[in-house]
Amino acid sequence: MSSVHTSIYSMLGIFVFICYIIVDTWRIAQVKPSATRDPLLAAIDLYLDVVNLFVFIVEYYIGCLLYTSPSPRDLSTS
Repeated sequence: MSSVHTSIYSMLGIFVFICYIIVDTWRIAQVKPSATRDPLLAAIDLYLDVVNLFVFIVEYYIGCLLYTSPSPRDLSTS
């Protein structure tokens, strides 16, 4: 996969999971004390959103490092 495709895929994943975090946080804030939604499940949803966001951020960062680092051929000629 090229660097452009990797960057677009990672940025799209980052955007999607930021939206998920916003929606899940809003859902937690809207729950009334008498609601049937389990707070443990809401916390797990939010936790998994944060973990997935972290994975996409790391993937984007590693992709940027790999595609911008000099090749071994460039290092041997200097």
